[in-house]
Amino acid sequence: MTFGEIKDLVRDHIGRTDIPPHQMKYFMDSARRLIEKEQHWYWMEAQDTWSTVVSQAEYAITVSAGGGLNLPAYKDVKTLYEKTTTSSLWTEVEITDFQQARPQWSTDDTGEPEKAVFQNLSIFLFPPLPDAIYNMMMDYWQWTDNPASNNLTDELCTRFPELLIYAATMFGTKFLTKNPEEYGPWQTQFAEELKRVARFDNDRHGAERINFTPRRGPFIVH
Repeated sequence: MTFGEIKDLVRDHIGRTDIPPHQMKYFMDSARRLIEKEQHWYWMEAQDTWSTVVSQAEYAITVSAGGGLNLPAYKDVKTLYEKTTTSSLWTEVEITDFQQARPQWSTDDTGEPEKAVFQNLSIFLFPPLPDAIYNMMMDYWQWTDNPASNNLTDELCTRFPELLIYAATMFGTKFLTKNPEEYGPWQTQFAEELKRVARFDNDRHGAERINFTPRRGPFIVH
């Protein structure tokens, strides 16, 4: 379905045709964000490449200042890789926390990135001071936007329009009426459809995932 068709159905379900455009935008945007808060959906997957700065440990994720990645829609990290600028082979960087990483290196240790800590909206590399420019690649999940015009569509609108319709109708009805008897049935519809889409998403990715401990290379033990 196109975004405009979905909005028309939301108006019909709410029972009002005179919803101001800015209010309808609020309902639709809030509905999409409500859906994407539930889990990391496959349509939210993205990838970005960037480069380290010599002797710089911290990199902002959402802004570009100071060698930052400039990913304002970033939600969460999936995997992180690194390689030298002359290599064609990516090596996975272990994602950990400060409690695990800090005891292993001094603050002035240099070298190729081996571990990374994601805290708030920054990435901290370990060893703390890269000794050269390294290529980095990150698979991550990002918040997505509704289509920019009514005649457009996207994966959520095309594959799961009911989910967006129920969420927006629930949100709009609750906003306008504050009456549980009005928005309650749509809340139930949304919850049931959310379960169906979640099962599809989990099947797509594989409910059971095997996690291996990252290594710096074959037969190298740390």
